[in-house]
Amino acid sequence: MKHIFAWGWIGLFLFFAGCGSRGVRHTIADLMGVSIVFPADMQSKVKDRDTVLDRNFPEPYKLVAYLNSTQCDGCRLKDLLSWKYFMRQFDSIGTKDSVRFVFVFHPKDTAALIERLQLYDFDLPVWIDRQGSFEQANALPEEASFHVFLLDRDNRVVLVGSPVGNPKMWELYKSTIARLGAGEGIMPGEKPER
Repeated sequence: MKHIFAWGWIGLFLFFAGCGSRGVRHTIADLMGVSIVFPADMQSKVKDRDTVLDRNFPEPYKLVAYLNSTQCDGCRLKDLLSWKYFMRQFDSIGTKDSVRFVFVFHPKDTAALIERLQLYDFDLPVWIDRQGSFEQANALPEEASFHVFLLDRDNRVVLVGSPVGNPKMWELYKSTIARLGAGEGIMPGEKPER
């Protein structure tokens, strides 16, 4: 009887130990080709105003930047100024209207986030993910450098990493977007999911 009880505890321990890491992607290779889900419970805003955003993005490419509650909200939100500058760079390669910028925030304090958006005059729509469902639905890795990615027209990850302040990554983004353009929104040689 003691052995059955002990094995029961061991089994329960292993079950709960496995739950924490189940489904989490740990490397860039784990993210490549994965379809990203945009959960319905996220709220969309522009500065402090509620807005309605279509989850069926019409643009063939999406650049997604995700900030979760474990990151320094104030410090990382300063990056929004860099993003505003960086988004103008898409004009130079003629893809401004082909790329949707998707900013998803899972803040510790939603009011503080909205205050920062106003402070930085960040007038692009953002998703507020109060429940952390974006990270859970997509099994994102904990590493913040894996929280920026380029998606094809079928919302599959084709590139991981932030191009902001990284000239080599920006060159990689430009070449990947050119290849996506040649493949009508998907990487050449891949079959569309439609």
